[in-house]
Amino acid sequence: MTDFEKLIKFLEGKSYGDLIMPIFELTAIVIGLLFVRRQRVGIFFLSYLTFDLIMWVCDTYVQMSPDFSTQQITLFVGQTNILIALFELSVYFYFFSKILRSKAIIRIMTIVATVFTLIIIVFTTTRFSFLTERFYYVTNLIEVIEFVLLVPPCLLYFHELFNFDPIVNLSQRPSFWIVTGIFFCSVISVPFYLLDRFLTDNRSNYWSLTYLLFFSIPFSVNFIFLTKAFLCKKPLTL
Repeated sequence: MTDFEKLIKFLEGKSYGDLIMPIFELTAIVIGLLFVRRQRVGIFFLSYLTFDLIMWVCDTYVQMSPDFSTQQITLFVGQTNILIALFELSVYFYFFSKILRSKAIIRIMTIVATVFTLIIIVFTTTRFSFLTERFYYVTNLIEVIEFVLLVPPCLLYFHELFNFDPIVNLSQRPSFWIVTGIFFCSVISVPFYLLDRFLTDNRSNYWSLTYLLFFSIPFSVNFIFLTKAFLCKKPLTL
């Protein structure tokens, strides 16, 4: 079997979700480089997207390589997912700190981000082996926590938007597209992380469909909405 055939088989095993996401993510990076690379918030988003894409390439290589055992693949993918979660939460919280009016909420987000970072550091160094040996369950739980933490700032943004700026052209408001993408991705992705290990351990035929519907598509939508925000050619915090 050639490397290309291995890649096709790998993508087919994930209902081609790992082909869809990178295309939209790469598109977002290219559009972002064209229109928002001079904005500080834009640089943060581009850094996150680039880091996420690089980690996807690394994960794909490791999962396809015969040189790595199942345990090594699990550890590597789990660690990269955690690093992406930390990077993602940090960038999104920074963005929210620039668009939310409530100073109290911004302070709370700073505290939450600090605690989340400490959790990641402890997990990376200890794998929480003093609590449980179920490494991948813990990584999925941390991902769920990240997405749950992103929901309240999204809801607060919508509350402020429709109460303080009721008359606004949403289609030309970058922050609206970004927050909507974050909210959609956060809410829809949680079921995947809750079901992932159960379906995997039971060798369910529905895993690939679940991966497509509750992981690949939500993230792709998020990248599409980010791209739309970049195309507004306005400050992303507007």
